[in-house]
Amino acid sequence: MYHWTNNSYFPPGALRPFVNDSLNPFFPIMSRTQIQTRSNMNPADPEEAQQSAPQGGIQSSLLPSNTTSVTPNTTRIPSTSTLSTSNNPSTSIPSTVNRSPKPSQREESKRGMGLGRLRPLIYVYDSPLSSSNILQYSVGANICSWRYLGPPGNISYWMGGQYNVETYFHEALMTSEHRTFDPEEADFFYVPVYLSCLMSPVMNSREQPQLTPTLTNKRVMHGTYLYHHAYEHIRQNYPFWNRSHGHDHIFLTPHDEGACYLPYDVYVNSTLLTSWGRTDINHTSGTTFIYDNYSDFSDETKSFGAMWQNLMGRHPCYDPVKDLVIPAFKSPRKYIHSPLMDYPPMKRDILFYARGNMGTANDPMYSRNIRQKLLSLSVKHQWDKNFSIYVIEKSDFKDYYRPCIKDMYSHQLARSKFCAVVPGDGFSSRFEDAVVHGCIPIIIQDRVHMPFESILDIDSFSVRLSESKVDEHLPHVLLSISDEQVERMQRRLGTVYHRFMYYTGVLFPEELSLIRSKTSHCVNRQLKASATKTIWPKGHAFQHLKHLPHRSDAFYTVMQWLRWRWEVLEAQGKVPVKL
Repeated sequence: MYHWTNNSYFPPGALRPFVNDSLNPFFPIMSRTQIQTRSNMNPADPEEAQQSAPQGGIQSSLLPSNTTSVTPNTTRIPSTSTLSTSNNPSTSIPSTVNRSPKPSQREESKRGMGLGRLRPLIYVYDSPLSSSNILQYSVGANICSWRYLGPPGNISYWMGGQYNVETYFHEALMTSEHRTFDPEEADFFYVPVYLSCLMSPVMNSREQPQLTPTLTNKRVMHGTYLYHHAYEHIRQNYPFWNRSHGHDHIFLTPHDEGACYLPYDVYVNSTLLTSWGRTDINHTSGTTFIYDNYSDFSDETKSFGAMWQNLMGRHPCYDPVKDLVIPAFKSPRKYIHSPLMDYPPMKRDILFYARGNMGTANDPMYSRNIRQKLLSLSVKHQWDKNFSIYVIEKSDFKDYYRPCIKDMYSHQLARSKFCAVVPGDGFSSRFEDAVVHGCIPIIIQDRVHMPFESILDIDSFSVRLSESKVDEHLPHVLLSISDEQVERMQRRLGTVYHRFMYYTGVLFPEELSLIRSKTSHCVNRQLKASATKTIWPKGHAFQHLKHLPHRSDAFYTVMQWLRWRWEVLEAQGKVPVKL
């Protein structure tokens, strides 16, 4: 376990930043009023957004077509002069920040908090039979898991895949100090459901669990019934759902379109940790994969479409008041050129970067036609030659500079000033990729929240551009952002970017040690070649960290939000009071 020793970076007492909506300079959050304002904002409607957006926020969707400048948000984040490097916690928080008074021991005891226990306390249900069956159908130790044991020596091996957050999060909770075996003292109840494993590879295999009233290849229909079975299981066999009407129950929805097709009874009250922050109330599926289209009731699902539709009901995909968009899961090796991995910051010689499936072989509905539009504009106007803007398919980039560690995607992100954050068939992990590499996100997704956007001041280190504003003027909009504004956003990004990466749990200490040894070897070679003592620029926005901040990764950020969420539910009388 890595321990963070510099108290000025994340001072004691700030580990519960959501209590009473008090602010912490290293973890800027928004009040419930601002959360509600955000959830109502439509970036595609400039007049409405102008009225509801926080003053000074970077909302590029509000820019007229001839806009030549962007003003970053300067609220809720202290100036860099307040970021003390002293080891004295009292000097690390500006006087303008209100810190909640520490509860007395009597108050702690009265509320059942128990000194030395980290809240919230979470009871983890045994996997419902439907999810257990799914794991049995996943033939292969390297399927449906974020890690697996294999030869030689029964060693744990990493598995890639952003959907593996459901198995990682389940295991992290099972081994966490937040877990309780006593449901009576629990603040929350976690319901393990393996939706992504059902989607692939279990679905369409020779043998698969029978979840729906009819045999169908419609994966999302099976997904709806999978959550319904879990809901019925805990409601009928345990008393805890009924006594709180599900408000203190947690479900994870990590697939492309998140909770859009959840059963209404599951969605309406429970707390959702989701991948897709779409806020439209009236929504239709945006996927190009026909088996995942929850708006299509034709062909094989026609006879049972009404039953399925009634089960889903009408609800949003995400509610920023009760739900949280969480980062996708990736191995730290995917970020090997990030300053967090001990790799020195590089010159940002790429103005704008977008790489991946650009939709050339997909239906125009894929990515809301944003990726296709970016690629077409880039080729037509030769953005690569004229502006150092690279919008490319996975294998089309011919780089003149080869890093000493072979991971071109990570290397190019670390060299980019701005990075595209665009959807795929639903969510994509481009936001996390950009943030962890210190690249300023250019968010081109109307009415969609990014990971942690309901609690972090995303606008202070990103630019939001309306989908309708993507045109040939994009390079000039980016160039209009001054170097001072870029540096200010990078410094704000540098205070929170570790929160978008998972590094809690088994394997992580060894993995981080291995990665940092590789980067150290690479850095030493560069130092030797340049005959200098250090290549970490003094005063840079992304400074050298000897250790990653303890209890401050994505997993613990979720825990801290849940702690705040429980206090809200308690104040509203929606959960049992702890005596």
